[in-house]
Amino acid sequence: TNAEWGALVRAADSFGRDPFLAQRSRVLANWAGILEAGQDSDDYRRKRTVYLRVGTGHGHVHDDTLDLQIVASGLRMAGDLGWRPGYAQPESAETMMHDRVEVDDATHPREGNWLGHSWIAALAPLDGAQYMEAIAAPPPSHPTAKSYRRDVALIDAGNGSYVVDIQRIDGGTHPTWCFHGPWSDQFDV
Repeated sequence: TNAEWGALVRAADSFGRDPFLAQRSRVLANWAGILEAGQDSDDYRRKRTVYLRVGTGHGHVHDDTLDLQIVASGLRMAGDLGWRPGYAQPESAETMMHDRVEVDDATHPREGNWLGHSWIAALAPLDGAQYMEAIAAPPPSHPTAKSYRRDVALIDAGNGSYVVDIQRIDGGTHPTWCFHGPWSDQFDV
């Protein structure tokens, strides 16, 4: 009824602002470094988020160390949707299916994948320009790789943001930039 609907609206108004919209940049140990912008708006489409996958990958079961994901305009712009095995070829858990550099690609399945420890070494959530640095320790499966680092900045520009992404690999062979983004008939770089 109209009275019941009115009671629901009054109850919802009493809770105040959605706390999801006010989240600040942060590090979740063994999961992700997250840069957030757009906290001033109550419109979720104005929120911008970029994050890097850190930790070991165990439990999540994807070889996605330092995977970059972007959410803006209320949509996932680039990201690993985390589907279960058997739905894609190559398999969704493989490094090449994530937004990162793959090194030491091999002819045997999963030998070129990077599953190892990583962490956020620096987080600077400054107004207008935020930054984080992530470091990944090369796993035993990559004996020629010496280091993998990724620097990401989220720079505000009006109601939007720019993402600056710098990846550095020292050692290894066959570096390949992998990007798992949205489906498009017209994709320009």
